[in-house]
Amino acid sequence: MNKDKLEILIDNQGLDAVLELIGNICFEKSEHLAMNWQDEKSAKQWDRIAYVVHATARKVATIQK
Repeated sequence: MNKDKLEILIDNQGLDAVLELIGNICFEKSEHLAMNWQDEKSAKQWDRIAYVVHATARKVATIQK
């Protein structure tokens, strides 16, 4: 992972927006696992991760204001 690129992204978009995007990626990963691999266990894990990341993004947004 390139730390500098991630830092630039956070500086330009805000940490809350980056976390929101990561949460969306987690949801997409969950959907992919469920639909293409019928891996419901892993899909549920990624769903739970997505909800936690989105909740964290909302918390961060309130702190940044």
